[in-house]
This record gives sequence, C-alpha cells and structure tokens, in this order.
Amino acid sequence: MASIADQAIPLVEKRHRERQQKLDQIAALAREAGLDEEEVARLVNSKSDRQSDERRPRTGVRRPYMNPFDAHSGIYAFPPNHPEKIPHWAKQALNKGWTKEEMHYKNLAGAWARRNMSPLYDPVARHGELQAVEAAKGGYQRKKRQ
Repeated sequence: MASIADQAIPLVEKRHRERQQKLDQIAALAREAGLDEEEVARLVNSKSDRQSDERRPRTGVRRPYMNPFDAHSGIYAFPPNHPEKIPHWAKQALNKGWTKEEMHYKNLAGAWARRNMSPLYDPVARHGELQAVEAAKGGYQRKKRQ
C-alpha cells in the first residue's frame, strides 16, 4: 500500500501544478477582459474549496418551472434524465408550442406577452414566496447521515 501511495504522489503533484497553471491562465485572461479582482477570485476559486459538510440548497436549481395556465401554480422540476417525470401540464404546454425555457419562472412573463396572454400572476414574486416556504420547511436539502 505504501509503495502505491509513493508512486501516486508525483502524479498528484504534477496534476496539481497543471491545474494551478490553468487557473493562473484563467485569472490572467479575466484581468485582460477587465474583470475586477473579486470576479477573478470567484472564477478561480474551486467548488472543492467548500467544506465537505456544507449544506447546499438544491431547490433553486431543481425547481425553476411554473405552470403558465394555472394561477396557483407551484414550482416544478423538469429532470433532464427522467422525461417521464415531467409534470402532465408541462407535456401539454410543450405540445402547444411552449418551450421549456419559456416556462422558467424568469421567462414566463415575456412568454405571456409574446402570446398576447394576460398574466395570471407575477411569476418572480410567486417563485420567491414558494421558495421562502420551502426554505422554512428545510427545502429539498439532503440530510447528512450520522
């Protein structure tokens, strides 16, 4: 076991140097593009720098879609790897010519306007309310097992 670890150390060090060189290139290009130091630092910092036990909210990423035909719509997920789990109303809307992007809560008002439909609700405000309710319940975060 020790010999395997000893053989792996140079490889890991080499990959770390290569990674650091690429990060330095990214930082240099970002500075040339005119980004300030905070933005450069955000680009260069790795997600692996987070603590392993840090809880990340999953709701905002997984549930951004709303029903364009229901004033009491919730927020729904469209799982990319499971098309059978797309809600029934979404399948009907897709058949009527709506796109997935149009049903995103940030794009819904514009989609209504392009179709000369009267807005049923404020999707951004409604999404914020529903997110707050889910956050109060603990959201859709995975619980850490002990």
